[in-house]
Amino acid sequence: MRLKEQAIQSSRRWIETNALILDTETTGLDRNAEIVEAAVIDCQGSVLLDQRIRPVNPIPRRATEVHGISDRDVADCPNWADIHDSFVQLVDGRKMIIYNKSYDLRLLRQSAAIFGLPEPVRGQNAECAMLTFAEFRHGYAGGRWFRLEAAARLMRVRKQGRGHSALGDCRTTLGVIRAMAES
Repeated sequence: MRLKEQAIQSSRRWIETNALILDTETTGLDRNAEIVEAAVIDCQGSVLLDQRIRPVNPIPRRATEVHGISDRDVADCPNWADIHDSFVQLVDGRKMIIYNKSYDLRLLRQSAAIFGLPEPVRGQNAECAMLTFAEFRHGYAGGRWFRLEAAARLMRVRKQGRGHSALGDCRTTLGVIRAMAES
């Protein structure tokens, strides 16, 4: 089966099994970055988590310029340790779909590690919508990656929510998945 057909089948399977879609917003890209917002929806579009999170370290101005979340916005929010157990219960045993899986899984590990907590999502329980879209678009492995906004535009999916919000990006990812499944 060609990779484009595999991508279509993966998208259909995610929808049929009502997989979960995860997105995060963070303090940056480096090894010290932390999650400041997390969202989880299912493939029916139900919002299961939409939570701002207070990081241990201040949010850099550059990160705030990207996602619009400042230290003041998260001052009264729970930290990762406060939500870790409920997050793990929410996603336990469920297939997670993530646009740029390697990045978000790394940030989940980093945010948990700050508090000495176990890894909240195992890699084998997650699949990457970004890689699947690249295979769908190009029909071969190693295809050029597309930012979520570009994938949405190419699939004629309207961007959901404000730019770089975890919930909006989850909804946009779902739109891209649905568009691939309907191909």
